[in-house]
Amino acid sequence: MIENYTPIGKIENRDKRIWSKYNESLVKRAVMLIDTDVFEKWEKYLELENNGKIGRPYEYPIEFFEFLMKIRALWDVPFRVLESFVRILSKITGKFRPLTYVAIFKRIRKIDVKRMMDEISRSNMNKENMYIIIDSTGFKITDRGEWINNKYNKKRKGWIKVHLAIDANSFNVVSLSITDEKIHDSQEFKKLIDPVLEKTKAVYGDKGYDSKEIYNYLSEKGIEAIIPPKKNATTRSRGSPARARLVREIKRIGEEEWKKAVNYGKRWLIEIFFSGLKRVVGEIVRAKKDEYKIQEVIFKIYSYFVMRNYTEV
Repeated sequence: MIENYTPIGKIENRDKRIWSKYNESLVKRAVMLIDTDVFEKWEKYLELENNGKIGRPYEYPIEFFEFLMKIRALWDVPFRVLESFVRILSKITGKFRPLTYVAIFKRIRKIDVKRMMDEISRSNMNKENMYIIIDSTGFKITDRGEWINNKYNKKRKGWIKVHLAIDANSFNVVSLSITDEKIHDSQEFKKLIDPVLEKTKAVYGDKGYDSKEIYNYLSEKGIEAIIPPKKNATTRSRGSPARARLVREIKRIGEEEWKKAVNYGKRWLIEIFFSGLKRVVGEIVRAKKDEYKIQEVIFKIYSYFVMRNYTEV
């Protein structure tokens, strides 16, 4: 029997969230993502897109396919279902004729993902002294036939590996890299940090980023490395004095005390980010070609970025 307990009526409610605003923001964020302005500005968008175009003019602005792309990214809609959706929109709006799923596929694949990544980057433009958290996660390459593959020991298709750096304060993506599952986390470290190198005060990572090269690189740039070394790490320099100092400090006070001192718990924010990303946009990529897989993952990350910006916390 538990004698020392706190009655439930006396437990302090530490959740300061205003739930009415939060719930409403969860509803509105999909409205903000899937913006229907394209139907109101259809002629204007078409005029801009066809200005100076040689050959047959476009009948549909690229903004319309961005609209469809967001629907696909958010609800994992196949292209054939998008075709039926376009038929319904055609009947409702009367602005355009229906499209085949092949035509939808071809135009969506022409969307410039660089512009989307630039929009994410601009959200971090004025920030200084950022605490960056880095990690990676996987996106499955379609789950069709997975049971058959396991049963008959067929070669699996692998997965897409997304390496992310987020700002611990804003929760925004500051840089990303997309590879296959064979690339180790530490190999993509510089690609993630270099775009925000001048604005970074400290970097949080797990033991997958424990390497002399990474410690030396951050030390040279005056950035604090909050990366726990592996259990067998030596206290001798052996090419990395910065790493050796950290190992000695951890051996002196213990790893748990060191984690408290450097607030290592912040690193879990990126796990929360990955969890939210996959719950909202899913973790399956349907595309077959590598360049399309990358595009599809960026669509998902961009959609989640937009939705988070319209969510009350």
